[in-house]
Amino acid sequence: MNTRNKTVAILGCGPAGLIAAHMAKTAGYEPKIFSIPKPSDLYGCQYLHAPIPNLTFSAPVIVSYDRIGTVEQYRRKVYGAKWKGDVSTQTLTREHPAWDIREAYERLWDDNNALIEPYLVTHDSMGSFPKNEFAFVFSSIPAIALCVKGKSHSFESSHIYAYGETPTRKIEMDDFSIGNNHVLCNGLDAPLWYRVSRVFGYGTVEWSISNPPSESGITGSSLVEKPLSNDCTCFPDIIRIGRYGRWEKGILTHHAAEQVWEVLR
Repeated sequence: MNTRNKTVAILGCGPAGLIAAHMAKTAGYEPKIFSIPKPSDLYGCQYLHAPIPNLTFSAPVIVSYDRIGTVEQYRRKVYGAKWKGDVSTQTLTREHPAWDIREAYERLWDDNNALIEPYLVTHDSMGSFPKNEFAFVFSSIPAIALCVKGKSHSFESSHIYAYGETPTRKIEMDDFSIGNNHVLCNGLDAPLWYRVSRVFGYGTVEWSISNPPSESGITGSSLVEKPLSNDCTCFPDIIRIGRYGRWEKGILTHHAAEQVWEVLR
């Protein structure tokens, strides 16, 4: 990496990528974003777990986080019998502050979308990417996209179905007995969903791959891949950020800000 200049490359324009651009500017660097220039719809995103400097100005709310069934029942329902790692019902306190991710992302998009250079990031395209022109390269795109063909690397993940509300797409949340700023995790066999939430006025319902939402009366849910772990070592000079960039469970959106700041400060 060329550590003498003050320009950084950022791959991806989702929340982690635009947070990286924001933190680069905060640290006195000039970010250039390489991505398909499409804003994230944020379906299923619930909230930020920590404030981000010069971005989150509104006061936080307190989110209540509850569970029915045991931790082990919840883990098996979401991730299957093989996954033995921690789940959110273990790592999050029952009541904790939350910041509005949609408000933050709208501000990030308005401030940074003009910096996006259209670019389809793949392991092939990154082979010719001018990395040496930048002090650092951060990637928030799925790490599996950077894995060079022919490498015997493992990417562990789970698949779920999710339905997230938008201003024009709503759920009858009364059917799920959930109040605002509340997350309920369900490890029991019935009902079929494993997590339902309403935070900052937006609802989300999620089902495991083995319990599709077809019997819940909701249509239009999306199939989502949730990264768990990987052992990829391709492009070691690219700094991977965000849950998808690092392909690692337990990575929250605000961690991208902390990681970029730690590198650039």
